[in-house]
Amino acid sequence: MPRVTIDDYKTINQANTFSQEKLQQIRVMLALKLKDSYYKEKITVITTGSYGRAEASDESDLDLFILFDSDLSAEDTIRDELATITQVVNSQVPNSVGDSGTFGTDAVINFRELVTNIGGDQDHNKSLTRRMLFLLEAVCLYGDDRFKDYQKRLLEKYILPTSPAAVSRA
Repeated sequence: MPRVTIDDYKTINQANTFSQEKLQQIRVMLALKLKDSYYKEKITVITTGSYGRAEASDESDLDLFILFDSDLSAEDTIRDELATITQVVNSQVPNSVGDSGTFGTDAVINFRELVTNIGGDQDHNKSLTRRMLFLLEAVCLYGDDRFKDYQKRLLEKYILPTSPAAVSRA
């Protein structure tokens, strides 16, 4: 029986190549456009969905959300940066995201909000969805060091130091 590899699946390879090329274009543009931003160290742009799984096509939308670190609101902190991010994303992926508000350039979250009240009575579906996809299929478009730090900090919220998984790592 002949050995089958991922290379034998033309459609999957095309989607992977398309996704990787488009994400790289967005990364380069964001890095260029935000390089002089005063708040560039406070912003992390993340994509999930078909782009996060490298399954996108020219018909795909870009499920993304933006995390930031600040004691101020997004409007007070990164208003200009949000306009820039929106311009870059729309120039590369013109298909609009769904209207749930879970994703898109309007989905701007202070990281503190993402890790607060996990499973509590103030937790909601949008936060759970963002957290799970952030851990399972997220790809960073901007702010790679913060992205890795945020993933680590979020995992630490789920895996407490006394949990069997954490103890076995020690």
